[in-house]
Amino acid sequence: MSASLTAPKILNVGPAFTGSNTGLVKTIRVTVGAAGADVIVDGQHTYQALSVPAGVWVLDVVARVITAFSTSVTITVGDTNAANGYFTSTVIAPQTADSVGIGKACSINAMTYSGGRKYLSADNVVAVIGGATPAAGLLELEFKYVDGTAGTA
Repeated sequence: MSASLTAPKILNVGPAFTGSNTGLVKTIRVTVGAAGADVIVDGQHTYQALSVPAGVWVLDVVARVITAFSTSVTITVGDTNAANGYFTSTVIAPQTADSVGIGKACSINAMTYSGGRKYLSADNVVAVIGGATPAAGLLELEFKYVDGTAGTA
């Protein structure tokens, strides 16, 4: 992980329903970019975007390029099991900024984790920057998740 990494956000596990419901669906937003982001990227590295506790179900992730990245920059989003489990660079399209507020959902893009991912042990969601050092660019990631820590099996 790069030394310039800011403190990663941690999924907040809190009150859950009892009975047959596993918990409340929650969201957390993380930005990754060359400046003004939660995670500052300053080279071609693997950056920790989010810390995920054991037992959490990540239901979906939506990506939106707010500011286009520099030419040749590639970005994948995944975890230690699959570096592009949530998004490949082709789906993110880092050189194309969204101007109308429409994100790209992992769940409809036939990604490795398009059906969701339950973390049986703690892990990190990572953004892998390649191709070139970003001089500009801002990516927004919104995670939809359920606290399933009551039963991690």
